[in-house]
Amino acid sequence: HTFFILKLNDILSLENELNQDRLIAFCYEVNFNNFNLVQFLTDELKLAMEESTNLEEINQLLRKELKSVNQQQLHTRKSFDDKSQSLKEIMIHWIEQEILFSEAKTDQYKFSDPKAILPTRETSKIEINFSVQQLGLLLRLFNDTKMIHSSSKQELMRIVAGTVRTSKVNDISIKSLHNSFYDHDDQTIDAVKHQLIQMLGILNSGKI
Repeated sequence: HTFFILKLNDILSLENELNQDRLIAFCYEVNFNNFNLVQFLTDELKLAMEESTNLEEINQLLRKELKSVNQQQLHTRKSFDDKSQSLKEIMIHWIEQEILFSEAKTDQYKFSDPKAILPTRETSKIEINFSVQQLGLLLRLFNDTKMIHSSSKQELMRIVAGTVRTSKVNDISIKSLHNSFYDHDDQTIDAVKHQLIQMLGILNSGKI
């Protein structure tokens, strides 16, 4: 609490006028991942969505907000709640879930008219020996180690789901891949560890 109060005092002494947007940006900077703040931010977004006139406007609103959150900077390793994700991660996850739901509703209305259904072109997909859960964890590792640079995780999920299949699942659901990106059980973690150890073994053997 002392850390956050001192940081807030610094910003109050340096800046003459503080509006709501600047205070929210400050909360991202110091990772003030308090539940009440998360509730406030999501309620504000829900209100803006309710005031939107159509699904397209909602999609644009959510994508604009997602871009804004992605651009927020974190200036400390501390967090208000050490047991929770960072404020940035929480909000990105929530907004991406809303985008998924909004796009599903858009598709529902689009394809409710038979005239709107267009033929799709079959594309070959790369088959991998990972489950969807393992693939989601692997993508999380690539993302967290900066091996993949993507402004939107939603677009990343869409591309992967459209180009990759497993031995059991031909059409990977974007929603299931998205959920696997954030939630991992011990069995999935152990399976991915085993695969990575095998890869390291091949590198160390000098066979490549």
